[in-house]
Amino acid sequence: MNRMYEKTVVITQASTEIGIAQTMLMAREGANIVACGHDIAILAKMSQEVNAKGGHFLYYTSRPGQVNWKEIFRFAKEEFGSVDTLINNPYLPKNKILLNASLFPSSNWRTSILSEYFEASKCFVREKRNELDGAIVNISINFPGKDTAMEMSHRIQSERLYRISSRILRRYRIRANHIIIDSQNTAQDINNKEIPGHAEDLAYLTLFFASDESYTLNGQSISIKMNQL
Repeated sequence: MNRMYEKTVVITQASTEIGIAQTMLMAREGANIVACGHDIAILAKMSQEVNAKGGHFLYYTSRPGQVNWKEIFRFAKEEFGSVDTLINNPYLPKNKILLNASLFPSSNWRTSILSEYFEASKCFVREKRNELDGAIVNISINFPGKDTAMEMSHRIQSERLYRISSRILRRYRIRANHIIIDSQNTAQDINNKEIPGHAEDLAYLTLFFASDESYTLNGQSISIKMNQL
């Protein structure tokens, strides 16, 4: 309990299934929450629940691909004094048809995800450059398609994200843990409520990497399969 007490956590895509699980868990562990997402109804409901229990929850709404990260981190710092942890989640539409990797455009969607991760990480580093602690947990998901080329493309995306994160964090003492999730079917497994536990299990894994300074990958990546959670 209270593993994140008085730490300020910025969570991206907090209105997705994964983001909701992470946000509520971090709040229960005593964190000050700055939740970023595009579904204002979900964010407002979480804010009401957390604040009613004496927690501190602020949210910032934005459309995917149109996020002003400088503004978000300035907003968080003004409210809570510092930002301790960044949790970077992928954007997962709730339309399960769109979640089939074989239907994605060749590069536009993946490029926008990398851009958002990169910009969020850069802004976090700027806020922490005069401090000696902090943690970034990047979550990325491989979407195996019906052909090997599509699956390889998503794996390359994850590895590229890991390399980008490591490069910008190299000069700072900031822990950077990158979790690659391998979905055995399609991305719809992540948001499918008929598969219980996955979002909650991933939230606890995120908490572990964000809070336990004795165990850190320090810029490495870990790959797990959804059926192992």
